[in-house]
Amino acid sequence: MALEGMDLEAVQPVIAQLGNAVSELQTLMSSTNSAYSTIESSWAGNDANQFHSQWPSFVQALTQAHSDLTQLHTHLQTNFSAQQTASNQY
Repeated sequence: MALEGMDLEAVQPVIAQLGNAVSELQTLMSSTNSAYSTIESSWAGNDANQFHSQWPSFVQALTQAHSDLTQLHTHLQTNFSAQQTASNQY
């Protein structure tokens, strides 16, 4: 008979890793914005203009990655909790 469900002991550290990754990405976003402020005030010319014009797409990509990773983490936590509840009923 095959078992169905989640190996809670195996998945719990993954949830912690994803949570850490979400936090690290948030920190990266903050430090990147700070770095951009320095670059913006310290670089002029055609190359700088091109870089500055591309910056919003970089920010959008980081923001989307953070959002997607947060959703993945939340989804896994929700399923983990549901599996814990189901397992405790037996």
